[in-house]
Amino acid sequence: MRLIALTAAAGGAGCTTVTAHAALMLQTMGRACLALELHPRNQLGVHLGLPYPGHSGWAAPAAQGRWWGDCAVAAANGLLLMPYGPHSMAQQLQLSQQWLDNPQWLHTQLQALALPEDTLVIADVGPPTSALAWQALAIADAVLCCTTPALDSVHALTPLHAALPTAAGPDRFRILTCRVDARRPSHQRGIALLHAHWKEHLLDDVVHEDEAIPQSWSQDSPVQLYAPHALSSHDLQGVAHSLHLWLASPSVAPA
Repeated sequence: MRLIALTAAAGGAGCTTVTAHAALMLQTMGRACLALELHPRNQLGVHLGLPYPGHSGWAAPAAQGRWWGDCAVAAANGLLLMPYGPHSMAQQLQLSQQWLDNPQWLHTQLQALALPEDTLVIADVGPPTSALAWQALAIADAVLCCTTPALDSVHALTPLHAALPTAAGPDRFRILTCRVDARRPSHQRGIALLHAHWKEHLLDDVVHEDEAIPQSWSQDSPVQLYAPHALSSHDLQGVAHSLHLWLASPSVAPA
C-alpha cells in the first residue's frame, strides 16, 4: 500500500476534484485504488457520482472508537471510497483529541485495513489545518499540492512546502495548477511565477476552469462519464496519466 496525499495551501484549489478523478482513472488504468477522504467537508463522493449529502462515513464511528473499515462504499467502476461522513461538533472534537494524543493514529488505521501491497490510497487531505492532515503528509509516499494561479495561492506555496514534515524534493512533491482561466491577466502572471520558482516541481498538466464539473454533480455522475469530451475531462485524464508515470518512477516506486 502506498499513500498519495493531495493537499493545498488554501481551500478551493481543486484537491477534492483531482482526488476523485485521479483515483477513478488510475483504477480504470489497472491500478488498485482506494479514495480516502480526510477532509470534513464530506464532498468527495459527489465527484464520484454518489448522492449528496452522504449518509455514512468513517468519522462518526472512529470518534466512538469503532472500526472505520466497514465504512467503505463502492463508487463508479468499482472504485472503493471511504467518505468522511456526517458528524457532530462533539464527534469532531473527539477525533481532534485522538489525533493529538496519538500521532500514529492514521498510520495504525491504514495498516489495519490490510490492503494489498499494490494498492494506491489517494487521500483528499485539503489544506493542512488539522493534526490528521499533518499525519497524512508525514507518512505520504508522494504529495501532490493543488494550487490555483491566483497570486495569493502561488505565494502561499513557499510556507506550505517549508512546513512539510519531510524535506520534500521534486521526487516526492509535485504541484498541479487547477482552475486555470488563461484569459485572466492575473492567472497569466501566476502561471509565470509558478514556472519561474517551482518549475522542477510542476506537473506538465493543468486543470482548466470548466462548467462541466459542477454540471456533472447535478447528474450524480463523475465528469468523465457525464461529459467525456469536456475540457476538464481531457485535463484530468492527463493528470492521471502523469501521476501513473510519476508513481512508476524509481524515485517514488517502492523498493
